[in-house]
Amino acid sequence: MKKTRIFFGMLGLICLVAMPVSAADNVRNITTYSICREDLYKDQIEDRMVLQQISIESGKTVSFYDSNGSMFYVSGGTTVTFRVNLNVSSSVKMGYINQNGSRTQKYSGSGTSHKTSFTIPSSGYYRFYVTNSGSKTVKVTGGEISF
Repeated sequence: MKKTRIFFGMLGLICLVAMPVSAADNVRNITTYSICREDLYKDQIEDRMVLQQISIESGKTVSFYDSNGSMFYVSGGTTVTFRVNLNVSSSVKMGYINQNGSRTQKYSGSGTSHKTSFTIPSSGYYRFYVTNSGSKTVKVTGGEISF
């Protein structure tokens, strides 16, 4: 009985040591369109996804997925905050696309910093998009999606 407890105790230690030390260990091979996921512990757990740098040509749209290349599962009634910083001033449109491919625009504006908050209507899988409505290619230099 004592040997069994020691065995499972050691097994637990081995499993603990084999686990990644940080979330950064899991995001080394992220594609340009993916998002790094960080879990922040405050009063509650908040999901915050940091946008990777990417260029968006004039008239083009890019979608942001999670670090696994999947759509985000978001519960209905959840408020999402979506922020994008650009290297130059430009007009952009931002919003979400549901699992059926239906696009919902939630923001349109000009400048180098863009931010919008909206409530997801029903539980399901979503990706978030930015459309460059300006006349020149822009580069996303930062931003985040949090919910």
